[in-house]
Amino acid sequence: MTPGSEPTPPPGRDFHVAELPALIEDPVFLAQVGRVELLAAMAACWPGGVPVGTLAEDIHHLERLGVRPTPEQHPQWLSWLHLLLVSHGRAADADALLAAAPRLPWRTVWSRWVPPGARAACRAPGGNVVGLRVVERDGAPVALVHEAFVHARLERMEPDDEEGYHEYAVALETGRVLAGPKLYRPYAHDDFPDPYVPLLPPDLPELGGLVVNGPDGWRDAGAGSAVGPVLPVCHDQVAHAVQVGRVAVLGGGWGCWAVELDASAAPRAVATPAWRRPAEQDIVTGLAAAEVPEEAWEPSRAWLARCFGDRAPWSVEPAALPAGLEHGPTRRFLTQTGFPIVTSALLELSSETLASDGLVQLRSEDLYGPDDPGSGDRGEYSYVIAKDGERLVALDGRTGEVSLFNPDRWEGDYYYGVMASSAERFAALLRLYSTYYYGATPAELADAARTLRDWAIELDPATDSSTFWYEVFQDREDFA
Repeated sequence: MTPGSEPTPPPGRDFHVAELPALIEDPVFLAQVGRVELLAAMAACWPGGVPVGTLAEDIHHLERLGVRPTPEQHPQWLSWLHLLLVSHGRAADADALLAAAPRLPWRTVWSRWVPPGARAACRAPGGNVVGLRVVERDGAPVALVHEAFVHARLERMEPDDEEGYHEYAVALETGRVLAGPKLYRPYAHDDFPDPYVPLLPPDLPELGGLVVNGPDGWRDAGAGSAVGPVLPVCHDQVAHAVQVGRVAVLGGGWGCWAVELDASAAPRAVATPAWRRPAEQDIVTGLAAAEVPEEAWEPSRAWLARCFGDRAPWSVEPAALPAGLEHGPTRRFLTQTGFPIVTSALLELSSETLASDGLVQLRSEDLYGPDDPGSGDRGEYSYVIAKDGERLVALDGRTGEVSLFNPDRWEGDYYYGVMASSAERFAALLRLYSTYYYGATPAELADAARTLRDWAIELDPATDSSTFWYEVFQDREDFA
């Protein structure tokens, strides 16, 4: 079922630490080197911390989460490395690892589990899975996944937003998204919960049974009894699983993934306790400081589309731009790259107005008051590119600056502060928040928020004095 030889040879490979940056990208090397040997080499190669956004980062996170098979359990370690390669979108390398490895207890079929090092390259959200079921639809198994709703603007959170979730359905055998994602936010509109309208018909037959991960390993969610030893031994961040035949889908803090199980390669008589997280001082590797991703400084159409979808960057031919839009860099950005069309539940912001109405032109003198900053530099016209609820997000035709306008302010002065120095910077900020504002725990979300705040201010200092970004920058731990 899984490629590779039947015996389990002891891991080992002679190499020089200086070769590691290249070797760690080689799946054959990963199949041959032992876990302890690899981590020691990583610590020696990168004494200042392994580089972020890499496979090495995610190997570091496996160690941090407690994935520590013994040398005799080397195939289990390789199963986790195979998951990392699939999660990074490296299908050919994942196949090469299988071919070079001994028989594995499980192999990843598809992955929407997005560890930190894969964030930059993945389109899947990789949110915290809080619910998991498998049903039969049209004769095929379908996984119904609930990912926790996360709101970046903490003052706008409703009291019971922790009950909200994004629901989507994926084919169990391929991981293809069949429906969703659909946001269920029960208290968004009233004091009484909105009725839940399921994504799929509620009477579909259920397959398998939910099991949950705990200190003693996998247990039946209903009866509480231990389940068989075939499911992967996981760390505590992986909370849910449903097994249907030889395939199981697992979900946790960074998303979900499906595996094909090989019982004969998992010779365990009983369920095995979950991996326990090691003490901080016992982790030999560290993580380098995260810098603003290089792509954010000059966002490309491909970089935006990888996150928001192929239709997302809205662009027009130069002749179609209004004459009042004088700002050269903005004209180039809107014609060559495009502004992302997105409805962001995370930031409560929508730029769908571009898809339906294009650039809506407004007279600047009708938006600003006489005492608002920058009146001498302002163009005659401003152009709506997004909406923040009922508030308008518009760019200035002469300076390209993006500002927020609140219709609830007094007539003749709707200005509510700057949002970004340009449409290009604003697009990059949306991309960064959509990609990197994630975490399996409140503490991880707080860390992500602080990193993004630092990135935003470094990328565009105008955000530091923005009313809009003030709501986003507030520390989650202040609201705990």
